[in-house]
Amino acid sequence: MFRCFSTLKGAALLVGVMLLAVYLFVWHGAHVAVALPFLLLLACPLMHVFMHGGHGHQHGSMRHGDDAAEGYSSQPKQPPSPDA
Repeated sequence: MFRCFSTLKGAALLVGVMLLAVYLFVWHGAHVAVALPFLLLLACPLMHVFMHGGHGHQHGSMRHGDDAAEGYSSQPKQPPSPDA
């Protein structure tokens, strides 16, 4: 799934995070339960910021207002003539 977990450092990081999660839920479950709604609300803007990174935006590659460059035209397309 993730290539970073196939290395020894990545696997150690994954095990460490899992141990920390178990520790938090076992010994501090009440604190985690109180903070859970706030963490859920915090997750929404964080996902928006970090997951909208690569939508293929090519800023500056096209001039603004240049309809022909974007494939739009104010004139309707004419069908090809039968002579051609």
